[in-house]
Amino acid sequence: MIGAESAAYFRRVEEACHDALMSYKIREFDGDILLVRAKDSYYNNEYDNDLGWSHYVNGKVEVLFAPGDHNSIFWPPNVEFLAEKIGDELEKNMR
Repeated sequence: MIGAESAAYFRRVEEACHDALMSYKIREFDGDILLVRAKDSYYNNEYDNDLGWSHYVNGKVEVLFAPGDHNSIFWPPNVEFLAEKIGDELEKNMR
């Protein structure tokens, strides 16, 4: 897609994301969470280590710093680390 058609499509996606954000009502979570943060991120440096999640979680907030930035944590070779850690967490919680 290029040109006006592409711009109109992305505008609809942007509006849908905005509508979802505005209508979302956060509720407390009863349990523990694993928060994955990008090690090389330049975002959120001024926030608490748990990015404020402890305000909404009634359990433990474990923070995992994954190699890469906001996008590259999902690309090789970083994604292998992420997959292993999430797999370990799932296995631990399935016992």
